[in-house]
Amino acid sequence: MARDMSVLGLSLARPRTLADWASLLALPAVLILTAVVYSPALGDWFMYHDYIHLGAAATHSAGDYAKRVLDPGDGGESLFNTGRLYRPTYYLTLLLEYKAFGLSSAFPYHMVNFSLHLLNVVLVWLIARKLTRSSLASNTAALVYGLHPIFFEAPIWISAITEVLLATFAFIALYLFMRSLEVRGMLSGLFYVGSLVSTVLAVGAREPGVSLFLILPAYYFLVHAPEDWRRPRAWVRFAPFFAVLGAYAILRFSITRDVASGAGGNAVGSVGWHMFTNVFLFDGWMLVPIFSSIGRWLPVALGFAAILLMRVHEEFFFRRGRAGRFVVVWWYVVVFVYSTAGWVKPLMAGRYLYMASGAFAILSGLVVVWGLDLVRRFRPDLRPLAGVVVPVALIVLVAPALSWGTLHHERTFSDGARDGQLFLEQLRDTYPSLPEGSTLYVVNPPPTLLFAGGPFFLTPAVQWYYPGVEAKNITAERAAEIAKTMSGQDHIIYYNSQSGG
Repeated sequence: MARDMSVLGLSLARPRTLADWASLLALPAVLILTAVVYSPALGDWFMYHDYIHLGAAATHSAGDYAKRVLDPGDGGESLFNTGRLYRPTYYLTLLLEYKAFGLSSAFPYHMVNFSLHLLNVVLVWLIARKLTRSSLASNTAALVYGLHPIFFEAPIWISAITEVLLATFAFIALYLFMRSLEVRGMLSGLFYVGSLVSTVLAVGAREPGVSLFLILPAYYFLVHAPEDWRRPRAWVRFAPFFAVLGAYAILRFSITRDVASGAGGNAVGSVGWHMFTNVFLFDGWMLVPIFSSIGRWLPVALGFAAILLMRVHEEFFFRRGRAGRFVVVWWYVVVFVYSTAGWVKPLMAGRYLYMASGAFAILSGLVVVWGLDLVRRFRPDLRPLAGVVVPVALIVLVAPALSWGTLHHERTFSDGARDGQLFLEQLRDTYPSLPEGSTLYVVNPPPTLLFAGGPFFLTPAVQWYYPGVEAKNITAERAAEIAKTMSGQDHIIYYNSQSGG
């Protein structure tokens, strides 16, 4: 024992090497880089569904709002008209934000999303650390998750906090579940209860939270104790989770029935052949995160990328140990739930991969470690060099590439938010007030205030400042006709997207 303590003392007294310091500072460096990359978006204005969600919070009492979003028969549909959803965690968070921040500035809302994203980077790092026991793998996972361009909307679009909250509570649930298996006594019970509560909150943030009811058992039986799957006692620990899942299925029976039957039309999705196309698309997006229909090369690149990622998944599921097998299951369980949506491709909804990207990020770390192991096996003399080259390549090549992709998408999104802000500023300058019940004709409004050609976001945006005013988007040609028959209750405004005036 004395000898062990002396060895420990010598180990603690050993001066830190450059590699030690690099490993220690890697996570803070990733967080700082992530903060720098996303900082330009903190000044963005509101966008898309923000007008609907926050407008509902502004025009209803907190009690009425909460009652509607908690009612399984309503779920907020009477407030938002966005489908038969049930996301109380999400909607109540927006209500709390509105009560705290009001509508004068979007900055504090962006700060909430942004802060949660940084927290999620830390959670992915912690989960990766426990799964891989490797500093290189966990640091790589944090880097990839912090900066990957595919889900750029989630940290910067206020209403996409549904994806961020889902991932936050899902990662907390997984991490606490992992910790509950490592300790004993009351602390284990607290971790377990925390995992269960976080799972419930994840399901309340967005429907794909139900994937946790498979992810947690997958961790237990694929990583923690693979031999226990035959033992009934091992399954007992999941009884409370399955009870919650059963209650949720009953609560949402009409929706789950429609999804299972392929009926669709419920804003959640449906089971069908489109799911496999979506999974293939999701796989391709992770390696080619480009949203564009320009050029014949893009579908080909996406196809090759999807096939490559599936081959990597195959390798790690069958040959690379427990951690690899688990993250592959984690990935496909989540993306299969999201793949029920038939509108994935038209919406270019990369934000749907925000939670699943945790698995992809950890897999990326495992791939890097695997590559180093191959070098050690076939060229052991190059191992020291590879140990330096790989981290340097991550810093010099991977981090800039991910940062550029995120900034590129971010700028496009910010331009859309700025157009909406300029339009509303022009509107308020032109009409300091409008009578309730009047009609506002908007000539060529910003595209970001339209959906399927209609004023889906335009009307709630206008009603933020002019309650009871109906907004209609029209062309310049149509405006000339309407101007001849306008009454005192009709008003018109021309928007120039180039100048905002």
